[in-house]
Formats: sequence, structure tokens, C-alpha cells
Amino acid sequence: MNTTIVIIGAGLSGLLTAYRLQELSFNVKVLEARSRIGGRIHTVESNKTKVEMGATWFNDGHYHLLDVIEEFNVPYFEQFMTGISYFQTFSNVPPQEIAVPSDSPSYRFKNGTVDLINAIFSKLAPETVLLNEKVDKVIFEKDKAKVVTKSHTLVTDVVISTLPPAVLIDQIDFSPSLPNELLAVAEHTHTWMQDSIKVALTYKKPFWRAQGKSGIIFSNVGPLTEFYDQSNVENNSFALVGFASGSCARFTKEQRIEKIEAQLKMVFGDDAL
Repeated sequence: MNTTIVIIGAGLSGLLTAYRLQELSFNVKVLEARSRIGGRIHTVESNKTKVEMGATWFNDGHYHLLDVIEEFNVPYFEQFMTGISYFQTFSNVPPQEIAVPSDSPSYRFKNGTVDLINAIFSKLAPETVLLNEKVDKVIFEKDKAKVVTKSHTLVTDVVISTLPPAVLIDQIDFSPSLPNELLAVAEHTHTWMQDSIKVALTYKKPFWRAQGKSGIIFSNVGPLTEFYDQSNVENNSFALVGFASGSCARFTKEQRIEKIEAQLKMVFGDDAL
């Protein structure tokens, strides 16, 4: 098949779409602005402990994702939720002990969420994905399109974008312009989790488990709004990972750390420090 397709973005959607099209014998290229694949899936290693700075959990309701996980044989395990959890409603009220229901378990990938990305990437033909290739412009000409980066101009039959719609119209120039109706929809389409600030703390020992605690915090006060145990399945590397309030964007890194430490000490005591 001679039809060529350029996909913008090498996250989960871009890579899986590329693989599906490759299996149908299309000629596919994936352009990625970053120096890595994965998009908003980003597993990093800190003190030999893998933590997720992007997408982390899934559950039985994600049945399409579960089909992909099974297809690519990516191992996963159930999120640790055992023990006392905490919820703080107001700043003048101490964190309250709560029990988190376990009837709908969440799961994490055994080797990090990036394991799913790597499994798909390994099935793609060599040089399918081009990194450090930010798309600046898409030019439509008759039955072809030109996709322009700083170093390449790719002529293609089809362009597929996997970027959030608001990012697409903000960062890429289209000639001729996209229809006004489409621009309006893209501009007002919320980018899921766009305001999130993730926090990861690694520890030599899971002190919270020794205290009979799950590591879970829910707070309306912050700065941490949600926090979870993110130790590995082998129980030889340990971490607490979650989200800080969007209001933390106005603080320096040092100020964020100070506020987070104060909150953790209030919940877990000095062991958290």
C-alpha cells in the first residue's frame, strides 16, 4: 500500500495508531517534539525507585486498555491500599482516619507505565518514530499535505494528530486555516490533567506500612491533594507519589517542599521527613 500517513505525537495514542496502521501495510511516520517517546506517560527513576510523573493507574473499567495490555503481554499488579488512610476537609480540622473501599481495585504496571509504551514501540519498523521533531506547520495542497519541522518537510496523504486539541491549534500553523467551527471546539476542549503538579518522594523503608497506614491522603487543604503508596511489587523500592494543588504553581520549589514536608509530618510524623 502506497498511502503515507504522518502521526503527530509519540504518546500511547500515536504509537498504538502507528502500530495498527503498520499492520495494515500503510507507510507511517511519527513525529515527536520531545526527546523521548511516551507523551504524558513518563516513568522516571529516583534512587533506583521507579516513579510515575504521568499516567499511572487503571482499573477494570478501562476495558479497551486492558485489551491492549493483554495483547502486548505487559505485566501489572494491584495498587497497595491496605491500612489507615487520611482525609482533611478544612485547614482548622485535623486529618481524619478513613477506610478506602477495596471493591474496585486500581492497578499499576509492574515495570512502570513506560513498559506499555516500550512494548508497542518495539513492534514498530525501524525509524518510524522521529524524536526532537516539533511540527511547526501543516500545509494542505490538493490531495497531499506537507508537515513541516525545523529539519524536515514530509509530504503525506494523511495527517493524524494525537495532541490535545487546544495544544494543536496553539502550537501548529495550518495553511489554509482550519475551519472556524473546529478551531472553536479545539479552543474550548479542556486538556485532561493539564493543571496537575505531581510529587514523588522515595524512601529506603515503607515507614507508613510499619505504622499500619496505606500511604493514602485526600485533602481539600493541600498542598498535597492526593497521595498514594507507589512501592514496587517486589517490595524492595518504596515511594509516595501523588498530586499537589494547582495553587502551588505560584510557589518556588523550595517553598513547595517546605509546605509538603509540613503536611506529611502532620499526617505521618517525623518518619516522613
